[in-house]
Amino acid sequence: MSFSQETKNYLSGVNCKKKCCKHSMMYGMLLFAHTFSKDKIRLVTENDRLSELFPGLMRSLFGVICQVETSNRKSGDVKTVNEELKNHKIVCQSPEAWKMYGGGDEDKIGSIRKEIFQCPNCEAA
Repeated sequence: MSFSQETKNYLSGVNCKKKCCKHSMMYGMLLFAHTFSKDKIRLVTENDRLSELFPGLMRSLFGVICQVETSNRKSGDVKTVNEELKNHKIVCQSPEAWKMYGGGDEDKIGSIRKEIFQCPNCEAA
């Protein structure tokens, strides 16, 4: 298992109870999403746990239902060339998330709204 997969598994296992901690986790995922704009959010991942966590957080924080499409593909890595990998494509739209995390009228992120990350755990992240 790669370092990236281990990290994603660890983070998706963290039980965020406070709303500010959920926002911190969501913000981190959106920063590295395939697409994050006021019109579309698209996250692509091979990680099963992340493909369940992201839609759950979107529903919990913004009431948004995501479409999740899973397909199989062959690994491009020489060491695991015949290994089947899952590819999860998660798509949704949330202008509320765009505004919450500092997006403006233009299609780019402005400044981070630090007031939504309230507890010491969020600030440390």
